[in-house]
Amino acid sequence: MAILFNHIKIRFFSPILLVLMVLLSTFYSNSILAQKKIITFAENDWASQQVLTHVIGHLFNNYGYDVEYQKIAVIDQWGALSQGIIDIQLSVWQGTMSSKAKTFLTNKRIIDAGNHLANTREEWWFPSYLKAKCPQLPDWHALVNCRYLFLDNKTQRPTFYTGNWGNDDILRIRALKLPFEVKRLGDEDKLWQKLQSAYQQKQGIVLLNWRPNWTDSKLKGEFIEFPKFDDACLSNNSWGINPHLTHDCGSPTKAWIKKVVSHNFVKHHACLFNKIKQIQFTNKMIADAAALKKQAQQTLDKIAKNWIKQYPVVWQKWLHLSC
Repeated sequence: MAILFNHIKIRFFSPILLVLMVLLSTFYSNSILAQKKIITFAENDWASQQVLTHVIGHLFNNYGYDVEYQKIAVIDQWGALSQGIIDIQLSVWQGTMSSKAKTFLTNKRIIDAGNHLANTREEWWFPSYLKAKCPQLPDWHALVNCRYLFLDNKTQRPTFYTGNWGNDDILRIRALKLPFEVKRLGDEDKLWQKLQSAYQQKQGIVLLNWRPNWTDSKLKGEFIEFPKFDDACLSNNSWGINPHLTHDCGSPTKAWIKKVVSHNFVKHHACLFNKIKQIQFTNKMIADAAALKKQAQQTLDKIAKNWIKQYPVVWQKWLHLSC
């Protein structure tokens, strides 16, 4: 009976202990965030985002704030921002991040810090020399009629190359009935290596590219022209040329880039939040940041300092008042 009684006691108190442990854990976690003094920036895996993140981090550091950079995949950054593990993301691109950004902003899990001046485009891109072999380019129907130009060396199947940025290319391929596979090369460097190898040999290739980028002034190429983007394309099956599937359109041609921050950051750094709202990158600023990283074999900190030297009037205007 004693053994049974003890067993009952343990079973009775276990839920209470569990609740206490959860409460203590939550209290401890919240206490750590409340005491957090270091400002944490999200650092993703493409050049302009990395450089410009270090630019603003360096400027904040010069004003006496401790900063750090958390390398994180785009898909993982939203939870980290909502929990205050990461404080600032300076480059939310509409083409690849609008769905997640909209969800977290609508649910008030993160805070909008305003848009940049830049207009962007993220889309399938091909080298201009391919138009001589397929005059139908850049029309998207050329991907079907000239698919032999875009064969992967190993699989010998038409292939679209991209990174790990969560865009909806597979859904578009299905909706537009394109005979293509998607191959994710991982980080940005591998994507550009693939492009430059094809470019040097004048081979066929179609891959994800974006504007502004270092390729704007270095390589001649064009975006594929898919059916014009509309918000309804992403959610309404009946919209567009395929009445059964969504995503039967291209990406926005003049998309936004915005900044988002955590609630914890605004709570403890209201003045800096106002400064972040004043930061507005242009197309040229972003392209220059990407080009600096592409050209220079230097640390991100040194590249960021070079960018700062190019734009002294701009950043001083953003941060002219002390907090």
